[in-house]
Amino acid sequence: MKIQVLLISENEAICNNYLSRLSQENIDLFTIKQNEKYNNVIRNLRPDAIIIDMTGSLKIEILEDLKTNFPDIIRMLISNSAKDKKIVQIVFEGLAKTVFNPIPDINTSIKIKNILRIRNEIDSDDVKEFIMGLDTLPSLPTLYHDLTQALREDKDMSVIAKIIKKEPSLAADILKTVNSPAYNIETSSLQTALSFLGMNSLKDVIVSYSSFNESIVPPKSIPYLKILQDHSRLSNDYTHKIYEFLFKKKIDKDSASIPLIGNIGLVLLLKSDHNKFVEYLEQLKDYSEYNYELLDEEIFNMTHSKLGGYLFNWWELPIFTTDVVLNHHKEFIINPDTRDLIEAFNAADILAWKKLGYLKNAHVDERYTDCFMDPVEYRKKMEQKAKDEREKAEAENRLKSSEQTDSLEEIAKKEKVKKKSFWAKIFPWLN
Repeated sequence: MKIQVLLISENEAICNNYLSRLSQENIDLFTIKQNEKYNNVIRNLRPDAIIIDMTGSLKIEILEDLKTNFPDIIRMLISNSAKDKKIVQIVFEGLAKTVFNPIPDINTSIKIKNILRIRNEIDSDDVKEFIMGLDTLPSLPTLYHDLTQALREDKDMSVIAKIIKKEPSLAADILKTVNSPAYNIETSSLQTALSFLGMNSLKDVIVSYSSFNESIVPPKSIPYLKILQDHSRLSNDYTHKIYEFLFKKKIDKDSASIPLIGNIGLVLLLKSDHNKFVEYLEQLKDYSEYNYELLDEEIFNMTHSKLGGYLFNWWELPIFTTDVVLNHHKEFIINPDTRDLIEAFNAADILAWKKLGYLKNAHVDERYTDCFMDPVEYRKKMEQKAKDEREKAEAENRLKSSEQTDSLEEIAKKEKVKKKSFWAKIFPWLN
């Protein structure tokens, strides 16, 4: 069955470009203009997704209307810049999942299909049943509404800082995050910290703050919640270190705090059954599988990635965040945009557990652990590795040379036998 997408745009060139590109990828695209009665079109068509072109005069009110009247249909944007203040605000408020360029490419259709796949995975009946069994879900703090309003009014960072200071614990979490090894910035100024974080990462920190709030679990579960929080912070720090080591660059600012919330689904497992979670951590100590979600399935019949994906979709976080969280234990990553971050986060996740005394028998490839070595020792290791590779190459060359010599001797012997055999046929007495 083909995917159906509705594009709302005043720009004929953009419509034609998207029609041409998406038709090649088994996606049916329908286009209408802003002044048409899009509500009726949507009700009749029931598209899988709606793309709204923000390069022209379209207003944010259309997105609000679509969110109110069609909350289950995924909303995406077209913009000249994903960093534009208006676009950042839209994504921050959850009015759209992702942003495309005016000129689509092969990755445009991949992203659309990936977003729909994610929606289907986290909207499955087993996830909904698990969620329904929880007494409550973590919720964003009340000041979150004030933050979104301040963004709408284009307030500067000093105003944002004043709003956050109303929640001292959240302000402390933000400073702790920015001063961590992940960002490697030393500041006691909340306003400076917010400037480094950016809006998307700020939302991640708010999510982390809400999810690790002690009030969401019974008193007996608080020590285990603290273990999960320690694991979260270690995972974030390690992800940055591994990512920079592997790819020789820093994680994009908008994605920099995703590892901080990547395993929030574990908090929901703890909320669901305290005794099972105690058993879970006990088994996790000596668990040897790299993908420890197999243990999730065994004990809870659910994975923390699916639960995290559901929670982030409910909180209307950007699809990039949901994608990383949902797929960070999978061997094959479909979305090229998230592949590198997931690779670093997956290894960091395991190493963080090891640091806390769990997953003792899980093997982690040295390409992920080398970045933690002393620089001098690492240089020695690389020099020795290069030496070993040279010696191996030299040994292989000697072997080839020897084999070639042996081969030439064999050829000479065969030629000698042939000659002898030839003359023997003419002069039998030579035998």
